[in-house]
Amino acid sequence: AGFLGAIYIALFAAIYSIVANAMYIWIVLKGKLFSGGASIAHAGFAIMLVGILLSSGNKKVISSSLVNGINLATGNDPMTKQKDDPRENLTLIRNVPTRMGEYEVTYSNDSSGMEKGRKFYQLNFERKDAAKSVKEKFRLQPDVYLMKDNNMSSNPDTKSYLTRDVFTYISYALNETQAEDTAQFKIVELHQGDTAYYPNGYLILNKVEKNPNNSRYHYTSSDVALMADITVISKEAVRYAAMPLIEVDSLGVMHKDDTLYAQNLYLRFAGVSDNHNIKLGIKVSDKLIDFVTVKTYVFPYVNLVWLGLIIMAIGLVMSMVKRGKFSNPQAAVVLILISCALIYMFLFANN
Repeated sequence: AGFLGAIYIALFAAIYSIVANAMYIWIVLKGKLFSGGASIAHAGFAIMLVGILLSSGNKKVISSSLVNGINLATGNDPMTKQKDDPRENLTLIRNVPTRMGEYEVTYSNDSSGMEKGRKFYQLNFERKDAAKSVKEKFRLQPDVYLMKDNNMSSNPDTKSYLTRDVFTYISYALNETQAEDTAQFKIVELHQGDTAYYPNGYLILNKVEKNPNNSRYHYTSSDVALMADITVISKEAVRYAAMPLIEVDSLGVMHKDDTLYAQNLYLRFAGVSDNHNIKLGIKVSDKLIDFVTVKTYVFPYVNLVWLGLIIMAIGLVMSMVKRGKFSNPQAAVVLILISCALIYMFLFANN
């Protein structure tokens, strides 16, 4: 309660400062902006403070391991400097679209940077409407420095909107080069209740569900999707749940495979046979899966921070111009050039 009270006091003081400086320019200086450089700078600082308080106090994590059930150990959160919560991280398997908040994210590629040990990860974001039409798409490329001792240093990438920023960083990545995977899917036909075997155990087809709506998939009656509800039982009698899915849309047939890391087991809903059995692809591979784990924040009103910085800098320049006794045309040119440079630096240079 004490910390929250301090936040509200700081927010009140910042808003009071904005109003007070605006009224000073309007009433005392009779609206003469060129004479109010100091007041403009103070108001800019207050706007920046409001932006910091609103953004940090209302930030939201939109990545979640509950989407696909994959929980991996992570390091420290660079935002809080504390041990990260694995439940707030999403593991992305290469070329597998995965739901993250209002977006669908695909880890598509990675590449090495100029510095030794630096690697960039290409993440493609798509936002779709209820009809599954793509309304927005963009690409983020967070990078990490991978050290020999398996430690890593993350550098985030950000998508900026007018009212919010989407901030993404890599929380876990493999630090080794993997051999090419040559294993192939073995297709078996199963009816509800049937059993199939793989080298380390067996699996049971519990049921086939049309247009599933659960923690992993969110389909409606207008979609065309089938999910196989499967229980995998290892030789150690450990049970795992798997939900491979097949979907048909305007672009064709899409397979959403399920993977059990502990068993190195890949399952694919390959199709439906003529006698209404499902075709299940089973693959066991010794190759580690190519994946990356990310954490994504949404920060609202971050642009208030940059706006405040720009206004504060403009106020400082106005005060310097006033003291330098420039003529009005000279002062206008200086202010316009500096304002354009600041706006580009803070709002557009990193986009």
